[in-house]
Amino acid sequence: VRRVANEVGVGAEALEGHVRWYHSFLSPAAPRLAESDPRRGRREWSREYARPSPGQLHHAMEDFGVPPAATLLVSYDDRDEAAADAAGVSSIRIEQLCMSPAPLSQLRRPGASG
Repeated sequence: VRRVANEVGVGAEALEGHVRWYHSFLSPAAPRLAESDPRRGRREWSREYARPSPGQLHHAMEDFGVPPAATLLVSYDDRDEAAADAAGVSSIRIEQLCMSPAPLSQLRRPGASG
């Protein structure tokens, strides 16, 4: 939370409760989890999670019951945007989100070029 808050120039407390942080898989290096651990049901990592594959986005939307039209990926590079396109979701570059006076005008819709 702190890293993202720092990147967008707000305090971490400003993001808490407003953003759902999501990790749809556990690293292969993660320790084995106890049967009672709520993270136990998460998927193991596979190539479908590697950008530009849309696996992480598909699983996040499935887990939260959110359709592609209601999903936004904050992207860092072209691979993120390619994953967003493949998942059919909108995206915005982190620098546009942080620096643009009108960030919603910078949204990249699925299938848009550049």
